[in-house]
Amino acid sequence: MAILASCPISPAPVAKALPITAVRLRERMDEIKITQEDLAEHVGATQGAISMILSGATRQSRLLPKIAYHLGVNLNWLVGTSDDKIDMFDSDGEEISEDDLAAIMAGTSFKRLMKPEQITAGKVNEQSGGRKPSSGDITAAVEHLDLVPVDEISLEFGMGSTVLHDDHETIRRYVPRDWIAHFTRSPAALLRFARGRGDSMYPTILDGDLILIDMGETRMTRQDEIWAVGYGDLGGLKRLRSIGGGQIKVMSDNPQVTDEVFDMEEIRIIGRVCGNLRKI
Repeated sequence: MAILASCPISPAPVAKALPITAVRLRERMDEIKITQEDLAEHVGATQGAISMILSGATRQSRLLPKIAYHLGVNLNWLVGTSDDKIDMFDSDGEEISEDDLAAIMAGTSFKRLMKPEQITAGKVNEQSGGRKPSSGDITAAVEHLDLVPVDEISLEFGMGSTVLHDDHETIRRYVPRDWIAHFTRSPAALLRFARGRGDSMYPTILDGDLILIDMGETRMTRQDEIWAVGYGDLGGLKRLRSIGGGQIKVMSDNPQVTDEVFDMEEIRIIGRVCGNLRKI
C-alpha cells in the first residue's frame, strides 16, 4: 500500500451532493495523501475509473474491495454499511485482511487491532439520516459489489484431523463472485471456508491457512488431489489415492506423518480443496 504526497481531496464541499462511498473515498485518499493516478495503478484500473467513483458517477464498482485494501481501511466503512472506520493493521503494525477483521470482531483471532478503540458497536451513521444501517442497506451493498456468501466452518484440522460435529459453528463471509470463479464453477451455496490447523499437510497447507472447499465434488474422480474428508468421528485435509480392492490411501504431505489405508465405505468425502488463501 503506497502512501504518497499529493494535493488533498477535501470531502467537505461535496459531502451533501455525493453518495457516501464517494465522500468516504475522498476522505481516506486525503487522509493518507494518495493521488487518483497512484490508487488506479495499485488496483489495476485507469485514473478515469477512480475519478468516476469519486464523482459519484459510478456507484457499483467491483474495484471497491481492492480500493479498501490498498487504502488500509475496512470495506464496510468505505461503502457506508458501517460507521466504524478501522485502520486495517494489527497491534504489530502488519496489514490485516477483511477475514482477519471479522475474526477479531468475533473474538476468534489471536490478533488485535492497532487501534481497538475504532470499533464502536451501535454507532449511528450520520450519512444515512441518523439511523443505523439496516439489513436492507447491507443487502444492497452486497448486491452492488456483486458479493456472494460463503460460510466458514470452525472445523479444526489439528495434525490434519479433528472430531466432526453436525452442529459446528459457522462464520458467514462475503467474497467477490468473479474471485470465486478463479477456483471453481460450483455455486457459492456449495462452498465452505475452513482454517488449516497443524502441520500434517506441510508445506502445501500451513497452520492458519484459509482453505476453500468445494462440496459440490464428493466423488473421488482425481487421484492424489487434496480433499476434506471424514473417517469415523475424525475429519481432515488429506490427499486421497484409490489403490484398488475397495481401499483408499489417505496421505499427508508431511513425510513425518504416516499414511493410512481405509476401506472405501469408511471414508466420507466432504469436498475437494480447490483454493488456499495464504498471507504472504
